[in-house]
Amino acid sequence: LNGKEVSWQWDKDRNLADVLRREFELFALKVGCENGECGTCTVIVDGDSKQACQLFEKDVIGHNITTLEGIPEAQRRYYAQGLSKVGMRCGYCLPGLTVDWHNLLSQDARPSRARILELLSHHYCRCSGYIPWLYALQEMVMIGSQRTLPTIDFHTDKGLQRIPRLTENAGAAHLLEELFNGEPFLI
Repeated sequence: LNGKEVSWQWDKDRNLADVLRREFELFALKVGCENGECGTCTVIVDGDSKQACQLFEKDVIGHNITTLEGIPEAQRRYYAQGLSKVGMRCGYCLPGLTVDWHNLLSQDARPSRARILELLSHHYCRCSGYIPWLYALQEMVMIGSQRTLPTIDFHTDKGLQRIPRLTENAGAAHLLEELFNGEPFLI
């Protein structure tokens, strides 16, 4: 667990999320839906992102498990800095999304927009929506690869401001179409 060998009192009926929170007091891991759909309890098991609420103790014995607390401090700070631009309200989804993001970046330092959208599809965020998350994650990839974001000029009462453009050829409506796989939606 987070790079250390651990043991605990085993109970065949407990899921991993319960064990991590109760036995090891790893409270960054949140429990949301408890059916593996919201992503708040995401952990890394042997290099794969998994929902801890869907794994039982017997499923993880002898496996390497990483939680948010197991991600090095410098990387957690970098993620927190990059994701702070989302403007989230409650932050309940943040630990699971951060663990999943860390896992993706450890496998692919420059994930495509499609991979980022795939990652986001495994996490529910009721407060901020997905456009700010997409932008923040894309920006972190570009900063990490030392590229710059495309910008547009925006005129305000304070003068000209350059703001990042989400994509080079599309606006927010196009991003929403991609997020919802072309399904009709209302804005």
